[in-house]
Amino acid sequence: MPFIGQDWRGPGYIWNKSGTSTWDICDRNIGVHLESVPRSQVKKIIEAFLRQMQEKKCQTSYTNLTSAPVSKCSVKENMTWLQVSSTGSKECRGYTTFGELIRRLDLAGAAALPHRFPYILKIAELVVRHKMSTLSGMAQSHFFLLIEALLEQVLERGCEIRRMRSILNRLMFLLQRQSRRTSFSSKLSWFQCIETVRIWQSKLKRIEVTRRFDNRATLTDLPLELQYDIIAFLNEAEDVNAASKVCRTLHMICEQPSIWKNLCYKNFTQEQVDWAIAFMIRKIKRNQKVEEGSSSLDQDYFNINSASKWMEVHALLHKAYVSRELIYVDPLLHCQRCSVLFWKDTGHPCIESDNSNVIIDQLSPRKFISFFDD
Repeated sequence: MPFIGQDWRGPGYIWNKSGTSTWDICDRNIGVHLESVPRSQVKKIIEAFLRQMQEKKCQTSYTNLTSAPVSKCSVKENMTWLQVSSTGSKECRGYTTFGELIRRLDLAGAAALPHRFPYILKIAELVVRHKMSTLSGMAQSHFFLLIEALLEQVLERGCEIRRMRSILNRLMFLLQRQSRRTSFSSKLSWFQCIETVRIWQSKLKRIEVTRRFDNRATLTDLPLELQYDIIAFLNEAEDVNAASKVCRTLHMICEQPSIWKNLCYKNFTQEQVDWAIAFMIRKIKRNQKVEEGSSSLDQDYFNINSASKWMEVHALLHKAYVSRELIYVDPLLHCQRCSVLFWKDTGHPCIESDNSNVIIDQLSPRKFISFFDD
């Protein structure tokens, strides 16, 4: 790098020693004309030099690194994995935000994949329900892009319309409530968010599911046993209630006590179901004034009666406990060795030929959200 200044060692002159302590300029350089360098160009040269030195320093520090680099590093910005840290430390500078996670792991792009769409939709649903008020302005802007990507997939495929509608309704409710309390941003930004959610809701209302006009078999054309097995695979009570409104046959199947009993045992543990049944038996005894030994009110009472009893048990369980999470095909993975979040197809530097000591966990949506608990 050339020296810029008035020092005698600067370039442009040839100095000759004339005595013991004196220096003279060579005669052939007397007519040399030095042009002044603009201040802006000097600033650019210095910034480029400092940037180059910083990149070399970062690259040398990451050469012998066994775990993943920190998430705030500009050198590894194009990586599809992310090191999670809630606080800063000597090993990990800075901390990871939810907006950075959405951007680096490309959750909006993952929503376009059919096998990752249910997983991303569940994450968005949990964020709107529990974490929306704690997000920063930048995180909310990234989250709105994620919601828009999910909405495009719903409009294109015509699936998960009910869950998407509930997400948008909840999001609108939170924005309106924040307007009456403490606003999370400026009024202009708040109005833009309200208008964006209203546009999304209007698009979802205008969605049209194409009807079939072919002569191929439909769900109602199948035998009753197969229709029963298909309804038994449903995991949510809203889906069962929606299926019961299709036709009389499906309504009869959805009114079976075994369907709602299956929902209870599928979404909750044995201990939770036993507690709900005992609670309902005590409630029935109080209402009907049944003596302790005059009638056998046990679990068989729910098996032989209508589905309304098991509906009440399911509603009680849903109110008292948190239902089990589904097993997703391609969830996010978490390395306990270096605390890195990554997708299975991308991987991260900790996975090598000898990965016997590496512990990889599959993150459910609730575990994923728990990384950002206070």
